[in-house]
Amino acid sequence: PRLQAAWERGALPGYEDDMRRIRRALEAIWSAFLRGQVILALVVGLIVWIALTILGVRYAGALGLLAGLLEFMPILGPIAAGGVTSVVALLQGTNGWGLTQVGFALLVIAVFTLIQQLENNFLVPRILGDSLNMRPVIVLVAAIIGASLAGILGLLLSAPSTATLWLLGRYAYRKMF
Repeated sequence: PRLQAAWERGALPGYEDDMRRIRRALEAIWSAFLRGQVILALVVGLIVWIALTILGVRYAGALGLLAGLLEFMPILGPIAAGGVTSVVALLQGTNGWGLTQVGFALLVIAVFTLIQQLENNFLVPRILGDSLNMRPVIVLVAAIIGASLAGILGLLLSAPSTATLWLLGRYAYRKMF
């Protein structure tokens, strides 16, 4: 409430209604982004759990949960989840594939890498793009630009920041023309 009051106090006279509409639109954008991130984490966690169960990795459910939770941390999260998963596969001992421990760990790393590639190239642009009403290619370009400008944080916030800039740009264009 205090933030909302400060936002409304900062409005120029005569633009109070515009500021209220912009605030509601910004709230919708950032809520949709958070919702999209939660959906993405659930989907990735489920896919990892299923893949690890098929491979026969112990603690597949816990590792899927870990992968889903670490999905909120771009780049480093999936790497950490893949590292933990490969260590579990390495230390597991026997497996149903007749592979050595190192071979089995390498198989798990390959499957985990495939899952991450599918996620980054198909799921992220579609889920975040749909939740923010943006085309997947715009989400991908924004992620590349965000990562180039601000690293991991820029990558994480690229989609909602682009949607925010799009909203403010449309508002300014409509006010001027």
